[in-house]
Amino acid sequence: MKRFSSPPGEPPGEAGIVSESPAEVFREMVSEAIERRRVRASPPAEFYLVNLLTDFMHTRRLYPESSPARPTLVELLAEARTSGPSSQLAAFRRLGDVALFVAGFFTESLSRSLVDVDYYVAMGGGAYSHASRLAASMALREIFDELSHHFVTFMDVIGEVGERSQVAGARNQDLLRVYETFLRTGSERARRKLSEAGVLPLEGIDTRYRQ
Repeated sequence: MKRFSSPPGEPPGEAGIVSESPAEVFREMVSEAIERRRVRASPPAEFYLVNLLTDFMHTRRLYPESSPARPTLVELLAEARTSGPSSQLAAFRRLGDVALFVAGFFTESLSRSLVDVDYYVAMGGGAYSHASRLAASMALREIFDELSHHFVTFMDVIGEVGERSQVAGARNQDLLRVYETFLRTGSERARRKLSEAGVLPLEGIDTRYRQ
């Protein structure tokens, strides 16, 4: 993939483009955001954020094959509460992950929607708290507990990553809607808008058309 290494708010030049894997790009950006914000994050939590960003940009985790449409947080919560013991942890984790990703990466889009960011914070933080209680290993319990108690902090870290992955002018666009359209349909027009906005990465995203 291509990563823009120019300062935030400045269009990248040819000298500012390097080839790195998505995980490498996000690892660097998350680490720098944590350092700039002086966030006290454990290495496992930092690693979790990197994986979350990489997964949601490159897999169907945000729109799984089993979902006919984008589920709401309420629907994800209902699914988690009614899931069997073997799948409940994964369901609460997914609710937390979706809330954290959307609240962080698309904060400005949420500010113009009917559901504000506080709703995502409450739902996501609560979901990670449930996941912490359900996790079998101490390591997972500690990660989910940290994500729950410091949800807003990690949301801000992801938000900074989102800002750095956009060129000037991107903040005035409804990137959340464009991103959803691209994931759901594979639209070339949506792909082009994301590319022009500097949203990274774009290569290798798995999309499929939905009727």
